[in-house]
Amino acid sequence: MAAPLFCAGVTTFSPLYRSGVGPSSSVGIIGLGGLGHYAVMFARALGAKKVMVLSHSPRKRDDALALGATDFIAASEAGEGWEQQHIRSLDVILCTASFQDNMPLASYLSLLKVGGTFYSLGMPEGNLPAIPPVSLVYSNASLRGSNIGSRKEILLMLDLVEKKGVKSWVQIRKMKEGGQTLEDMDRGKGRYRWVLEMDIDE
Repeated sequence: MAAPLFCAGVTTFSPLYRSGVGPSSSVGIIGLGGLGHYAVMFARALGAKKVMVLSHSPRKRDDALALGATDFIAASEAGEGWEQQHIRSLDVILCTASFQDNMPLASYLSLLKVGGTFYSLGMPEGNLPAIPPVSLVYSNASLRGSNIGSRKEILLMLDLVEKKGVKSWVQIRKMKEGGQTLEDMDRGKGRYRWVLEMDIDE
């Protein structure tokens, strides 16, 4: 199913491509949803040796590993100080989750290698949590935003999809089920993109 690639797909492919993710790269992905599932697959398709999914709960662990993640950390079960054993281990982090006041942003930034980049994707409703200056200064880290991608990046993404056999995880529903789909989306039931199908007679 190609339709979601032109929004969620290229939104995650673009920062990975711009960061030069390849066989020697280590990538972190915060959140496993419509954006996050593409981020995992594209990071692996680009050859990243390590793809770590960071989540607030363990319920999507199996999906993350099936998508190609090499590591999965659920903050709710890892306990306080979970980041200590992973400090300076990631080149790039893509945040596909909405920001919340209790998001451990300083802990996430500590995972970046010197010169690493943290990307905020999409348009979350919340604001960035407070960032201690040392989180950026000591590691020479960059904090960037990224939204969608260029025509060139779309074509490169489609080429990668074809060569590596990347397949979107979608649920197909009829257009008349749009209302129920929105309700299910609010409840977090999507795995991982919905596609509404229109019949000719609708």
